[in-house]
Amino acid sequence: MLPSLYTTVTISNSSAIVSFASAMMSSSFAVESGEMRGPALTSFVRHIWIGPASSTAQNDLAYGSMAWPVTFIHQIFYFCTSLRALALINLETTYWLRLEAKVPASVEYLSLGPIHGPITLRSMQCSKNLKSITSYDTYLPDWEVKELVIAPTLHRFRRFFSTSWSSRISFAFDQLPCLREARSLREMQIICCDEDANVAADHLKQVSEDYQEVCQDKRVILISQSNKWDEAPDGFRSLYEDWRREIALHLTGDR
Repeated sequence: MLPSLYTTVTISNSSAIVSFASAMMSSSFAVESGEMRGPALTSFVRHIWIGPASSTAQNDLAYGSMAWPVTFIHQIFYFCTSLRALALINLETTYWLRLEAKVPASVEYLSLGPIHGPITLRSMQCSKNLKSITSYDTYLPDWEVKELVIAPTLHRFRRFFSTSWSSRISFAFDQLPCLREARSLREMQIICCDEDANVAADHLKQVSEDYQEVCQDKRVILISQSNKWDEAPDGFRSLYEDWRREIALHLTGDR
């Protein structure tokens, strides 16, 4: 049962972060001291979502909130050395700057947003293994996008927008010419959400008409999704469900 319980973990409030970090630490110390036989719980953890999984559910992990227990997240990173997929959602820029260099070297799939801090690959332990990055509802400067798409290990860069009327979508199209310098990148996804996926698709089509030349690059993939859950738009829920699908698609059987 333990691998099933701990392979993919969703932590959506501060007390759960503290409890999970404490469990990882206690398990590791118990194995090291000989108090417990078998592998530590940390060996089972492959995918972690930290932050709100819904825009409507009650939680204390608001953007900029003092409730974020950053030290305990650091402990999770320290003990979970087999982690492959990590999502840090609603984490303020200053907190990300404190954690960026601590992300485990094993991480291959990283999801951040909204308005996350800069992703500086040269300062990250996981830079040699990172295959996919998803940036949620975030404006990224040109230099950062260029640095990411030319990274030799990165295969997929995903720009996820919770609403089709975000001005940031146009910025994402503006930055597509940087793909000309990308050699290892296989996909540049622009994902657009609306209450109706067809509305999102129409909006993507309208915007892409002004960028026909760069959109002819086969690596550019436009994706439309619905952001409607329980009769109301929910951006975090859309991102969370997308994250779960990505794990099932790319990391199935990773135990």
